Amino acid sequence: MKVVDMVKESLIIRFRIEKKEEFYDVLNKVKAGVVGRVWDPNLNAWVAPATTENVNYLRSLGFVLTNAVRTFMGEPVGRTIVVPAQVSSPPVTIDVEKLKGLFGYQIEGVRFLEQRQGIGIIGDEMGLGKTVQALGYLRLHPELSPVLVICPAVAKYVWYEFAQRWLQITSEDVCVLSSRQTNGIDLLNKKRLYVINYDVLKDWEELLLQVGFKVVIGDEVQYVSNIKAKRTKAFVRIARRIPKRIFLSGTPIKSFPSEFFTVLNLVEPKVFSNRWEYLQRYCNPRHNGFGWVFRGASNQDELRKLITPLMLRREKQEVLVDLPPKLLQVVPLECEEIQLKAYEDADREFREWVIQNLTRKVQTEARNRIEHLKQLAYIAKRNAVIQWIRDFLESGKKLVVFGVHLRVLDDIEHMFADVCVRVDGHTKPEDRKLLEQKFQNDPSVQLFVGQVIAAGVALTLTAASSVAFVELPWTTADLDQAADRCHRIGQKDVVSVYFLIAKDTVEEKIMRYLDRKRTVVRKLLDGKEVESEDLLESLLVEYSNR
Repeated sequence: MKVVDMVKESLIIRFRIEKKEEFYDVLNKVKAGVVGRVWDPNLNAWVAPATTENVNYLRSLGFVLTNAVRTFMGEPVGRTIVVPAQVSSPPVTIDVEKLKGLFGYQIEGVRFLEQRQGIGIIGDEMGLGKTVQALGYLRLHPELSPVLVICPAVAKYVWYEFAQRWLQITSEDVCVLSSRQTNGIDLLNKKRLYVINYDVLKDWEELLLQVGFKVVIGDEVQYVSNIKAKRTKAFVRIARRIPKRIFLSGTPIKSFPSEFFTVLNLVEPKVFSNRWEYLQRYCNPRHNGFGWVFRGASNQDELRKLITPLMLRREKQEVLVDLPPKLLQVVPLECEEIQLKAYEDADREFREWVIQNLTRKVQTEARNRIEHLKQLAYIAKRNAVIQWIRDFLESGKKLVVFGVHLRVLDDIEHMFADVCVRVDGHTKPEDRKLLEQKFQNDPSVQLFVGQVIAAGVALTLTAASSVAFVELPWTTADLDQAADRCHRIGQKDVVSVYFLIAKDTVEEKIMRYLDRKRTVVRKLLDGKEVESEDLLESLLVEYSNR
């Protein structure tokens, strides 16, 4: 390794050569031919005046010049990536009747994918429905089967449920892959859509390459930003074999443009064909004496022009006219196997207890037992909840999280202690306002953790436009009142409300009830006849009928 860098008006000369004879040969030549050179022990490098003669001499010895030195010499820095001439074409016509239920901007997202023949990036801000836009494209093209969806583990069952709803298919047409031992190639050939998470992609690669997918959807595709990761390498090998490639991400570049090359290469390989040239041109390269570092950005306007035809990106403010005040989404989360087994044992015991006590008035004890089930459900989904919050905070947006039990709040606060504030039933009245203002005004505080009842009133949390419930209360009033902490008069943004539900647990039953109850409340307010229903009673009836 032989590198010449430049700081101010001085050349920084570094070299490290393992073979002793070669090292001393280069050392003697540097000493003999570089005018004005001195050894700087602080930099652990030779320093010399920046002159054309010194640079040309070092180049003759095989030294690599950094961009700073090449700029000094008046030489081009990196090679400009030339965009092929864009041939303007009229907007494609799509069957909008098949896209009923989508907002106007989501239909435009489907049109964008159609215009690009199923190869492109939807980079909309989180909460704007990238999933349904990809599924909208699939709805227009039932002939494109089978389809592979690669996503984070926490999103697998969102795709599972959304695919059934938007593609009007059954659960038998969707396969969620998690364990190589439970599925084989014969099963894979019979489904419309397959969902797999990035973490196990490498284990499935050999089988997936045999299926003959027509479309691959990469959800939260920032997961493959590290080219050295095994999942990225497997993702690239699989995606290159699939003709239609749809990539979704609200944060396609988490930190630096260097992270985006993998996706750009898969979308437009003729333009983004050479990683090294991309890094040199757009990633502000520098050599630190040990290797090249690409933790920066350069020629950003040029890169933006190259990316624009490939990616459609909208923020909430741009599409407010299409959106309701609040967007509600249930996020089913996969549970850890061991913890789920503990939950199932307790759930079975509760069912037996309910059947034995049908004739007794046991509301208080029943409620306590259900609260215990809710806590076990949280434990089973806990890793998925933490990962979901972590992924959200990477967007740089603020988030409000509501729970019911203090142990749950303790856990989340501990995991995100450096970026969160908390309000629960033990918070002093004089501290509530201080914590509210800290969340509202301090950019370093990204997360508000609150107890549904205690923090669901008399607080304004409009610095966030997203709310996540990790546990559910007993009434829709408590639910809506808590969510409305972010949806106040003067709020300029649409509020996204996420319900992080443990799949196959009592939480699904509670969520179904709350959905029904919200409909009942609306009918009541409209003056229509409604049925009286209680959550506890509803759960006891459901458990007794199992």
